[in-house]
Amino acid sequence: MNIQSEIEPVGASKRLEEESALIESARAMIPVLKERALQAERDRCIPKETDAEFREAGFYRALQPARHGGLQLDYGAQTMFAREVGKACASSAWVGGILACHGWMAGMLPDEAQADIWGENPDVAVSTSFLPIGVKAERNGDKLQIAGRWRFSSGVDHCRWAIVLVIVPPENGEGPPDPVFALIDLNECLIEETWDSAGLAGTGSNDIVVAGAEIPPYRMMRVMELRGEETAGSEANDSYLYRLPLFAVFPFNII
Repeated sequence: MNIQSEIEPVGASKRLEEESALIESARAMIPVLKERALQAERDRCIPKETDAEFREAGFYRALQPARHGGLQLDYGAQTMFAREVGKACASSAWVGGILACHGWMAGMLPDEAQADIWGENPDVAVSTSFLPIGVKAERNGDKLQIAGRWRFSSGVDHCRWAIVLVIVPPENGEGPPDPVFALIDLNECLIEETWDSAGLAGTGSNDIVVAGAEIPPYRMMRVMELRGEETAGSEANDSYLYRLPLFAVFPFNII
């Protein structure tokens, strides 16, 4: 049986109901988030209480595949609830919306990688970093050995996994490099507190430092395959979401 036929897609009316519920939850949080806004700026990350309330409301699961416990709402739902949160705390709005978007990105990974992320806990959040600094990447058969630093990973202190950009050298030193996104286990990394910004001070956009990690092929996806075509994740997830062109729609989160 085709794996997509095992999943009943969430209907449009149901998706709108779920999105409205997230928006109402965000509105209800405004008073307490206003009270915590200064704490977030002082601590350089959102408070644990805010993170817990975001999880309970389902913010991080907004675009996460339904087969792995997500709400699988329409793209843009994350900005609708984040807009309400932003009336109280811009940093909290950034983290809530961007971590929801990362669940969408993770939905493009092979299903085996998605099971690693959410198999035991569907509330697990994922961070990202698109800015590798001094990263070394070497091919080892079909695996990848990586080490280095990735900057500006918003909300990383509240995440268990991260998707990071790796520029893979060409095989045999010939041809252009091959950029890929790699899923890494944050329990095997160091999160270095480097975020010290005047704006969005509470986003906790710290650095991820990897001393050495081996990435199996199922935890990788080539950037050039995320241009609006079928992805490894879309083979398992019955939604247009996981076929959207990544870099064409990702900036929608910062509007």
